[in-house]
Amino acid sequence: MRHLIFLSLLLLFSCKTQNVNHLADIDGTYLYLNKEEKEIDADMEAMIAPYRKELSKKMDVVLIQNKKALKKGKPNCTMGMWIADLLFDYLNESGLNVDFAVQNYGGLRVNEVGVGAITVGNIFEVMPFENMLVVLETDAEMLQTFCDHLAAGGGWPVSKGIRFSIDKDGKATDIEIGGEALDMTRKYRFGVPDYIANGGSDCAFFKGLDHENSGKLIREIILEDTRMRGEAGEVLNIELEKRIK
Repeated sequence: MRHLIFLSLLLLFSCKTQNVNHLADIDGTYLYLNKEEKEIDADMEAMIAPYRKELSKKMDVVLIQNKKALKKGKPNCTMGMWIADLLFDYLNESGLNVDFAVQNYGGLRVNEVGVGAITVGNIFEVMPFENMLVVLETDAEMLQTFCDHLAAGGGWPVSKGIRFSIDKDGKATDIEIGGEALDMTRKYRFGVPDYIANGGSDCAFFKGLDHENSGKLIREIILEDTRMRGEAGEVLNIELEKRIK
């Protein structure tokens, strides 16, 4: 079984992405087989060694230096802010103007990215799923429902552009979009993983809604932005903000 898992990972990293429904939020445990060579028999090791070497060349490429550890947590976290802000900026810079962006908490698959070099492999560990970034447009009532859902879960990663509080009943209150109170007469546009837009993570209220596809995998957006900033000599330095209280 371990051998099959390892070969499946090789296929994941080497095959061309297809436009399919994407898994994006599961419970499980990683098996880092490349760190458990003593448990792999010699014949199998000989077979997978060339692939591991080729994969390592791609995964070990350094993208940027990180000044402060990126951590996953609720209701706010630096890892979530980093990614949600990347999605927000990408959509607005691409002309798909949005009011904010949200990344589902379960879609972040590691608890921390440490200080120092961030590699391609680190990004794949944080975001292993083939999630497309899409844009939803809803009325304020549905947005309230979505924020209530985020609040009930203890808070998900949200970008700049949205803030709210969680009351004692686990509901979202004092919602602000773009610094202004939620307006029940208008519609709002926001970016989410397609997994969420299709009803994943108990977001069935989004099922059936049309969504605008950005044409980009979330992981691709993270990789491209991080590589660009690293090549420009920037250092990643994410400061925690209390966007959800």
